[in-house]
Amino acid sequence: HPYSGVRNRANGSADVGNATYWPAAPIENGITATKVGSGFDTDGLPYVDVRYQGLATGTSHNGVYPTANSRFPAASGQSVTGSVIARVTAGSTANTSGLSVGVFEETAPFTFIGANSSSNTTASTDTVVSATRSISTGNQSRVIVSLTFTLATTIDITYRIKGLQLELGSTRTAYQANYSQYNITEAGVPSVHYIGFDGVDDGMVTSAIDFSATDAVTVFAGVRKLSDAARAMLYELGPTTATASIRLEAPNTPAVGQYITYSNGSLSGASANTNAASAPITSVVTSVSKISTDTLLLRLNGTQVASSATDQGAGNYAANQLYIGRRGGVALPFNGNIYSLIVRGAQSTGGQITSTETWVNGKTGAY
Repeated sequence: HPYSGVRNRANGSADVGNATYWPAAPIENGITATKVGSGFDTDGLPYVDVRYQGLATGTSHNGVYPTANSRFPAASGQSVTGSVIARVTAGSTANTSGLSVGVFEETAPFTFIGANSSSNTTASTDTVVSATRSISTGNQSRVIVSLTFTLATTIDITYRIKGLQLELGSTRTAYQANYSQYNITEAGVPSVHYIGFDGVDDGMVTSAIDFSATDAVTVFAGVRKLSDAARAMLYELGPTTATASIRLEAPNTPAVGQYITYSNGSLSGASANTNAASAPITSVVTSVSKISTDTLLLRLNGTQVASSATDQGAGNYAANQLYIGRRGGVALPFNGNIYSLIVRGAQSTGGQITSTETWVNGKTGAY
């Protein structure tokens, strides 16, 4: 997805050749909407050409972009905007009221709270049609592209529909091409790549990393945390809480917007945390630890946010596997993305920390 983050939630809307997202010929209220063309327009935007034909037995056609594709969580007080660029390419506008966009609010699929619609367009030049809704009590939002018309009239009109976007906020922003929830790009903005953890059963594990000759470790992680609903393990040296180990949880306490890091020598219990990281949030998280000096630092986006001088005991860290995304590969699953993860068996200098955080942020886009 773009380095600047994801704004366009209209999933698959840029995959204009895919009938899953843009059906070939849905029929509604006596009108058949046939996709007669698709591709990239001269401005670089993906488009579909849709021909609406038939004798109207109702007053609207809403089926050219299936509603479930754009449905996404929305909270009370948020503003959500849906928009497209459209123009008439063939046919008459007589007896029609034109193409519009609607933003719908739901408490569950197809349980509607309300909707806001744009004005209609019948223009033969590119026209932005946009609608914004302030979410009241619903927990979902979606966008509909709609042609409205007069009952019992004969319709034959073709529209070019392009640049469909659904986003938080009250205005249309720079277009992001959403091919799927895992493939979103933006012209002129570098893309970043990640491993996605679903918060259910995803996890990774390395072969054993031999830290038995060092009592200092620095870990850099580029992370997007998508949920604080349950305790989650981002990484842990060894399969469970243990001495001679490090770990970072995101979060530790359910429903708290937290990152918390731990370091244990022969004694356990040293931790440093921030509770100012509520999901969804993208961060570069750095943990710096040294057992013999009881050093434990937590840094967030290039700034130290917590520290601990709790006695970590003595000795070095263990030679053990590093579990990523779940504790021991079986518990505390992490819900979110990892863009970069660097584990260094040394206490890094200030210059090394700054330069590495900058590099990780280039893969993450956190700040």
